[in-house]
Amino acid sequence: MVLDTCDIQAQEVIQVRMQNNSEQKGSILIVEDDRELAMLTSAFLKQEGYDVDVVHSGEKVAEIISQKEYDILVLDWMLPGKEGVDIIKEYRQTGGVKGIIMVTGNRKVDDIERGIDSGADDYLTKPFSMKELSARVRALQRRPLTYKGNVIQIDDVSVDVKAHVVKRGDEEIHLFPREFALLKFLMSNPGVVFSPENLLNYVWEAESDATPDSIRTNIRRIRQKIAKDGEPCILVNVHGVGYKVESQRS
Repeated sequence: MVLDTCDIQAQEVIQVRMQNNSEQKGSILIVEDDRELAMLTSAFLKQEGYDVDVVHSGEKVAEIISQKEYDILVLDWMLPGKEGVDIIKEYRQTGGVKGIIMVTGNRKVDDIERGIDSGADDYLTKPFSMKELSARVRALQRRPLTYKGNVIQIDDVSVDVKAHVVKRGDEEIHLFPREFALLKFLMSNPGVVFSPENLLNYVWEAESDATPDSIRTNIRRIRQKIAKDGEPCILVNVHGVGYKVESQRS
């Protein structure tokens, strides 16, 4: 990460590290191979009241997040061992639902699109201000998503990723394996729009007989099963683009 001249100075950061924050706002994992910049970012977020851990290698991320649950991941794109986009894709495919902010010097639209499509919730290009990072962290924490243990819930629809059980309220809903995989993936990435082609790559990559039309057919079936008559469905069709899951409660 690169900090601009308006950001917190190293001497101030050292002072911040000496402070005790009695109220924790949440936990953040910073994945950054530049140790000095990782320290600066960590110290600023600690000052803001967050519990912060830092890892410097992409290869160690999976191990770290298996040992501790984080609310937000702040992830650099270029990392030793494994690229940030690959880490995100693997995390989402295994049911990871927490907010991810990708940080990179890549400013091309294609690069930004690739980062978001990998499963990142937000994208910051270098240089950026620490206050902007903090604001984006707060925005991610306001997402209408409940995640408790193995259960993902949005509005009254819940998915138990280990038991493979879907419920609307107290009513259990039967989904076929492909339908379950689609709904779990979309609920793991609330608010993010995925094209049928992207869903095919993320969810059914190993199944050669699957097509974008298969995605569309299964989406229709899922909607029919989880929707309530007269109420908007959390599974939304973004016309001409793709599909997303989002809360319908104001």
